[in-house]
Parts: sequence; structure tokens; C-alpha cells
Amino acid sequence: MITDYTLHTLHASLSVAGLACGIIILGALAARLFVGRSIERIGTKLCLYVGLLVFLLSAIANLWTQNIVLLCLVRFIQGVGFGAASTATATIMAQMVPSERRGEGTSYFSMFVTLATAIGPFAGLYAYQDGDLSLNLMLSSILLLIGCVLTFMLVPPKSVLPATAAATKKWASRYHLSLK
Repeated sequence: MITDYTLHTLHASLSVAGLACGIIILGALAARLFVGRSIERIGTKLCLYVGLLVFLLSAIANLWTQNIVLLCLVRFIQGVGFGAASTATATIMAQMVPSERRGEGTSYFSMFVTLATAIGPFAGLYAYQDGDLSLNLMLSSILLLIGCVLTFMLVPPKSVLPATAAATKKWASRYHLSLK
């Protein structure tokens, strides 16, 4: 949809349209490089809130992008929000599932993520049948807003440093090594 929009509405080349489509993945990857440390400092729930808020605001900002540079910038930022929110969500899931049922819980979580990545694009293509991207952007923004509201009801457990990580930090401090 973004590729089609970029090609036909913004009159970009095929390679630039591909960049506009894929740059969200680069943003998500960039976020994941830094979110782990942020989760340790500010907590999973706040990291999830910030990620969802960035994701929501950039999704709304997509409605007003009128050139390819702005579209790529907004989509990169959208990827950062997605990367932060999805990393925090997976961390919260791992913390909430009891250790004796971790495999089962991770399997259910992964199954629903896979279902969402299958249903979402199908629904998006269905909504894009008339060639108007604004309907998709509005629907995704509404769903993100609902997700943000539902997140406020989430009560993740307090983050606890695993024994292996604590032992590694103790070993590193003994030899004056920095793990940052």
C-alpha cells in the first residue's frame, strides 16, 4: 500500500518506493539496539508507553506527509516506535508467564503475533481497494489508540535481574570491566 501510494501519489521511482516501504524495518531495528538498556533503566511499562505513543503519533503524522523525504522520516520514526513497543511487549510477556509454563506462554504469544502479521496486511489491502491510503492510516491510528488505552490496564511484574546477569555484573565489576 505504501509502495503503491508512493509510486502513484508522490510519483517516486520504484527504488524510492521500496525504501519508503522498508524504512520502517530499519527504524524498528535501530530501536531494538537501544531498548534493552532503556528497559533496565526506566522499566518495561514506561518503555511500552513511549514506544506506543511514538508509533501512534507517527501513524497520525502519515496523514499529512506530502513528499517522499517526509514520508521516509515519519516511517523511520514509526519503526522506532514499533520496535520499542514490540520489544517491551515481548519482555513483559516473558516476565508475566510463570517459568514452569514459559515455553507454552511464548508459543501462544508467538502464535498471536504471527496471526496479527497475517491478518493485518490482509485487512489493510481490503481497506485499500479504492486506492485511498487515508482510510488505512485512520483505522491503524484508531487501533493504536485502543492499544494505548488497553496498555494502561496492564500490570507487569517488577523487573528482576536474572541470577546469571547479576553474576556476570559481579564478575565484570571484580575485574573493572564495563558491560555498558
